[in-house]
Amino acid sequence: MNRRSLLSLGMAAGITSAFGRARADDSPIESISLLSGQTSELANYARPGEYGAPDAAVNVMVDIGGQHRRLFLYVPQKRTGNLVPVVFSHAELSSPKAYDGLLKHWASHGMLVIAPLHDDSIVQTGNQLGDDIHKVVDSVLLNEKVWKSRLNDCERSLDCLPAILQQSSMKTTGRAPIMAGHGLGAFTAQLLSGVRPGGKAWTSDTPLGTDAFSAFLEMSPFGSGQAGLTPESYAGVGLPVLVATGDADKDRFGETGKEKVTAFTNLPAGYKHLLHFRTMNDGVFYGRNLNDLPTLYMRSVTTIFLRAYGLQDMSTLRLLSGTTLSDEAQGEITLAYR
Repeated sequence: MNRRSLLSLGMAAGITSAFGRARADDSPIESISLLSGQTSELANYARPGEYGAPDAAVNVMVDIGGQHRRLFLYVPQKRTGNLVPVVFSHAELSSPKAYDGLLKHWASHGMLVIAPLHDDSIVQTGNQLGDDIHKVVDSVLLNEKVWKSRLNDCERSLDCLPAILQQSSMKTTGRAPIMAGHGLGAFTAQLLSGVRPGGKAWTSDTPLGTDAFSAFLEMSPFGSGQAGLTPESYAGVGLPVLVATGDADKDRFGETGKEKVTAFTNLPAGYKHLLHFRTMNDGVFYGRNLNDLPTLYMRSVTTIFLRAYGLQDMSTLRLLSGTTLSDEAQGEITLAYR
């Protein structure tokens, strides 16, 4: 059977009813007091976009390779125009719902976000995170089955896109989706971009190839020294990448922000971007705290990246490669381009 025929009838019916509920009420416009009166580019893209954020994610079950998988779909209120498809991979042990603030924001700016729930999520496993959290996390990192499952989830999510568009009467740009992720989700994006730990490609069971995605957004990715990565591991990445990290970005595996920056510096030149925070906490990657400037900067710059490469928007590309955003943030963030 063709992979794109694996979508269950239940999913199609579920999408129809769920989209009907999602359209029922317009989302309220967020009031962001920190941006009151500001007209900067950072402020403009940190505010909700013209498409309107969904009230909630559409939660559907799909059949991927004979396995039931749950997808969270973040769909704009406004369905006209060409949307940018984005596949999002959550961090270790987490779930897409933890990123509601960020993913709803992307949707309000014209992104159709497809976020699979991975097998290592505590929502799936029921693991209790106590004193042995490092043991649990390390077991995930070293488990090849987990990685095969994550890669399969992200690539096979694309098989669901035609049915999603058909049931919701939406259209996309026609370009390949953008792959985004945080933590182990960022490492998933790195693997799909062509990063090779130990010189070996990690692939899904039936890899789609290098043209499956058009760009990669990596929040707190792995630098050299983690998971078998060396400076040479990044040499084959030819598509656009945004790496988001900061000196205070320390993950559950013990890797620091200074080490994570090598996920950018080791990349070959050509449409590679770095968003670096002077101060930050782990919450910036979830997009929830609207009283926190770094969180607003994360919402803004990631949205600009998605528009730049999802819509081939030259005005936002110039923002990414210039000094305007860094100047507006008065040193709180630095953007680098190579």
